Amino acid sequence: LWSNGGVEIPTSVPAGLETTPARPEEVTMVEAKKVKQGSKVQFVHSLCHAESYAVDLMWDIIARFADQGLPREFYDDWCKVASDE
Repeated sequence: LWSNGGVEIPTSVPAGLETTPARPEEVTMVEAKKVKQGSKVQFVHSLCHAESYAVDLMWDIIARFADQGLPREFYDDWCKVASDE
């Protein structure tokens, strides 16, 4: 919808937008030496987290700057990046 002009440029920050991007409340950090090195499962797991956070941040940027009167190209770029991720 966005790429063909079916969605208008936002003009205000969405009501209820959190002050920080969404993140899990509790994250268990594991020392690198305790993770099986070279594990494809661990690699894919880490990649999924990185991609998930990247996409989340793209949409968060769009929402947070909605009231700044920025040109459509600003939102086009972030939508494309989020889509690419």
